[in-house]
Amino acid sequence: MNNNKIETQLIKANLRLEELDREKTSVQRIIDSNVYQIESLKEKIKQNEGIIVKIKEESEKEKI
Repeated sequence: MNNNKIETQLIKANLRLEELDREKTSVQRIIDSNVYQIESLKEKIKQNEGIIVKIKEESEKEKI
């Protein structure tokens, strides 16, 4: 191979690496967003479980 072909391949390889790096960054943003959503939803579930317990307790008090 001559130097021009090697240089062309290196340029193509670098462009591909940059493309993959952008894709990785994009996927990482999606993952981070999903992790945040999961944590928020877990907190809502805990709050709703607390409300359910209170409703159950009130319901049991009314039966007495």
